[in-house]
Amino acid sequence: MNKATKMRTILITIYVLIVLGFSASVKAAQTIYPIQYGGQVKTSTYVGEVAMTVDNQFFLIIDDNTYFQLESQADLSDYNGKFVQVVGYELKHKVGPVYTLQALDPLLNDVVVENKIVAPVLIVFDISESLQ
Repeated sequence: MNKATKMRTILITIYVLIVLGFSASVKAAQTIYPIQYGGQVKTSTYVGEVAMTVDNQFFLIIDDNTYFQLESQADLSDYNGKFVQVVGYELKHKVGPVYTLQALDPLLNDVVVENKIVAPVLIVFDISESLQ
């Protein structure tokens, strides 16, 4: 290999390392905060058990009457069935499909009974296992 070929290979290697460095720094600088505006975000902290549905949707069960649908960019499957502490932002109004439960009661002559359940959405900023 002559001197020009070595120099070209070294420059290409340095260029690739610089591009990979920029890519890694941009990836590391990404946050999970979905709300992008200048004001302060009011967060809340909740402690409860995480439950996953068959549709891979996650819910935080705080007690028998209080629960939230969890939305996160992170994978929450490791927390399924565990007590966790969640810091997040509660969406007051959800746009999208409403969850429904259907049940068939054979005594009502094949009438399908529907109960609409709307779970408030909690956008997860931080989640950690709780020592409860």
